[in-house]
Amino acid sequence: MILSITTAASAPLTGPDVQDNTRPPVEINSITILVDGETSPARLKAEMRTTETPNRVSVFAYEHIWERLGSPRSLFDPSAFERDLVRLREFFTEYGYFHAVIDTAFSYPSPDKMDIELRVKENVRSLVDTIRIEGIESVSADIADEITANCGIKSGMPYSTEALEQERLRALKVFHNGGYPDADIEAIVPIRYLSTNNITVTLRYTPGRRYVFGPVTIAADTTEVDRNVVLRQLDFVPGEVYNEEKKTASEQNLNRLGLLENAAVKPMPRSEGGISPYIPMQISYRVLELKEITPEVEVNNELSQFTTGIGLGYSHRNLLGNASTFSTRARARLIEPLSLDWGGLFNYGLKEQSLLTKAD
Repeated sequence: MILSITTAASAPLTGPDVQDNTRPPVEINSITILVDGETSPARLKAEMRTTETPNRVSVFAYEHIWERLGSPRSLFDPSAFERDLVRLREFFTEYGYFHAVIDTAFSYPSPDKMDIELRVKENVRSLVDTIRIEGIESVSADIADEITANCGIKSGMPYSTEALEQERLRALKVFHNGGYPDADIEAIVPIRYLSTNNITVTLRYTPGRRYVFGPVTIAADTTEVDRNVVLRQLDFVPGEVYNEEKKTASEQNLNRLGLLENAAVKPMPRSEGGISPYIPMQISYRVLELKEITPEVEVNNELSQFTTGIGLGYSHRNLLGNASTFSTRARARLIEPLSLDWGGLFNYGLKEQSLLTKAD
């Protein structure tokens, strides 16, 4: 759960026509954003749902040819524009600009068109004053060190909720790959001090118990695929600290083997007893068709010789039961069949001199 700080930024609307819902719809001719600060106008435009009318070619194609070839005119919607202003205020708050000011101005180059101008002043950005990490007192030393030493939130860096989310994901990845599959973050608490405008951030984790990989069972029928061939694809062994990435990599190895499909490595009900609680793992999959016969028909003009023929291919995906692949192919070709003396073929058989063949 993330607790965000909200501070309202002023956004006076200049021009009474903005709130006049009785006015006929007005086309938005242009939107100009002027920023006194570091944020790019394009980034702010991307946050808005209010947009400019596209170019004339696009509008003409939409209105006179086919809607999918162009885009419609953009008409001003006061309610949608108000929501855009709220969205922009939230954007600046999320990036630590709690004193940002947004002013708006409107002009009308013609009665049915309007230009919108936003003037933004970011003012001072809040910095991270202190970072506090709670809830890791009981975890193993290596995991605690990785959580604290590589924390992405540093004292003095600009505050943003995006950085807090990235750190949350990083920390949970460390926990889940370090034997704590139930780890979660209880709260992210930012507190802003009005005296300095800076923020103290508290990250409160609930790691849960530490687990190791338990016994591995195979749910699928293994009469066609040797058990050892399947187990060789696992990146972990029973007794090793539980690691989510190794479980995922093991599934990928099984599906790349060429013998199986829909392979999955699933954690089963856990054992909470003993010094090291463990998670039994179960492998499930479906065996592909191991033997395959492929008929072939060949017609080409190789080396200016018209050739036709037939062939037969055979492959075995699990030769000798150790995931080795065996394949062979036999082909018979008839060269220049248009020059063949069919009468001579019936009289002399394979001794007919115009019969030119090749076998592979």
